[in-house]
Amino acid sequence: MIIADLAEGFLRELVGLALDLLQAENVRLIMRQPVGTKLIQATPQPSTIQPDVLIWDQGVLGANQQLDVSVVLEAQQPSTVSVVFEAQGQNLPQRQRRVTTEIIQPQLDVRFAPAGGIAEAEVGQEVECEIDITNTGNQTLTNLLLAIESSPGLPEHYKNDNRVELLLSSLAPGATERVAVTFDVRQTGQQTANLTVRSGDIALGTRSLSINGLQPASKQPAMDVSIEFPETVEVGMRRNARIVVRNKGETRLSDIQVNIAAGPSFEAQAVDAANRQRTSVNGDGTVIWQPQVLPARPTPAAGDYYAELFLELEAIAENSAARIQVSASSTENAQAQKAIDVAVGRRIAPVNPGVVPNPGNAVRTNQLLLSLADFNDPEVVGNEIRYSLRVKNDRGTPDRQINLRLKIPQGVQFKSISSEGNLIQAEFLQDGSVAIPTIEYLRPGEQINYLFILIPQIPQLMEVEAQGLSDSQQQPQTTKESTTIRAR
Repeated sequence: MIIADLAEGFLRELVGLALDLLQAENVRLIMRQPVGTKLIQATPQPSTIQPDVLIWDQGVLGANQQLDVSVVLEAQQPSTVSVVFEAQGQNLPQRQRRVTTEIIQPQLDVRFAPAGGIAEAEVGQEVECEIDITNTGNQTLTNLLLAIESSPGLPEHYKNDNRVELLLSSLAPGATERVAVTFDVRQTGQQTANLTVRSGDIALGTRSLSINGLQPASKQPAMDVSIEFPETVEVGMRRNARIVVRNKGETRLSDIQVNIAAGPSFEAQAVDAANRQRTSVNGDGTVIWQPQVLPARPTPAAGDYYAELFLELEAIAENSAARIQVSASSTENAQAQKAIDVAVGRRIAPVNPGVVPNPGNAVRTNQLLLSLADFNDPEVVGNEIRYSLRVKNDRGTPDRQINLRLKIPQGVQFKSISSEGNLIQAEFLQDGSVAIPTIEYLRPGEQINYLFILIPQIPQLMEVEAQGLSDSQQQPQTTKESTTIRAR
């Protein structure tokens, strides 16, 4: 039997010679090797190996015994080859068997180009290139070797080498395989990379590309600030403002200072725990925030580094256009500012049942108090909405086993909840509500703050409800917050 693997241009020859005669002596098997082939392996080892002939001297071969021979040949070029086996022996009629195989040249289409067609980059940057290998023949190709050699100033990124080899184990007829290769640009001027696709010793395709290394441009610092706060509030309401500063430039930002002015219609009450050591208040009520150093994004595709502050503001005076203004700067001379106007109306009713009273009011309610507020109202479908939830033991005695639940309407995704900057694991109940882990103990006057994020999926007037029970608060204490969700 002869097995031919055309994909690699190999002939795998397996001959079984079975004799049904009486015992034969001086048995010999002769294989005539075709021109244009190379001997790779023969099992068992032939007695004689000549340039075009292999001979196995078996000697005695008993009746019904069998001599098995395996030969592997490599075709050097496309052609039609014939392998001839001849059996000889005393008292054995001469027998010959011929196997003819057509050797086909594998056919490939090769593409090697920078991704997006961008063939230049600054020194210190990376360039991603694409290799597309298409099998245009009618035979499956196996063990294709992709050898890439590049200029000294253009090493492959991950192996940090100027010669890289990749292997494609199999490629069916008509199939295309894409391979991504990333290079580091380390020198200015034209840098080249050469690709050769091989099957064994045969080169099936070659391609080259050139990348122009540019002198690095001077890096420019830049920053951005944003504010999230409801568009309307009432006097006496406390709402959280989320202030974010982002590094939008090409250098790191250090010694950042952010000034937040909200007077005279608002008064700052508190900041989140993570920023307490980084904030202060001037005599005019301006809040000074000094975020940590913000590095530049490591690659163009990476996201911005940013810092965020949660600032609780209390509305203290009516104003149809109360301005909250934020300005930021760094030692790199990056600057940014943002201002929003908020309508502060007259308070005509309590914001929510159980809203925490003004700290100046020393009268206790002797209740478990809940306060729920959104950061951005109105909002559009698909955007994250942040809510602050505060629970306070407004009794003169400790409270225990405080259980909190959030009721979220249909068409809303619950993303996460945290407390003092730490993510906590909530439990989703069968009725669709979200249970917050039990607070085991709350001292008199003690307060815990939560931040949770929802993502609305449909336009609606979204009403979120928080409910609390404890050993001392047997009747549910509830608070609600409505947020208008608009279509995009």
